[in-house]
Amino acid sequence: YVAIDEENLDPDRIVSVRLSVLARSLNNYLTTEPSPYTFPPWITPSTPTTPTDRHLRKVFTTTITLRNKALRNKAG
Repeated sequence: YVAIDEENLDPDRIVSVRLSVLARSLNNYLTTEPSPYTFPPWITPSTPTTPTDRHLRKVFTTTITLRNKALRNKAG
């Protein structure tokens, strides 16, 4: 997987997309201390981030196959 702004990205070769979402609780002070989180390694920076508040956070990641593109590239 490469970033969408990759210089040599060929849109015709894209057959799947990897998506990450950071969810955060509505309420603050749900933890006793700030809780660090890390985005997946393909997102810059991939080092842990420690927020200054005490919201709960979770990163959700999924990979989506673009069916028509995948089938076309497999057949060709």
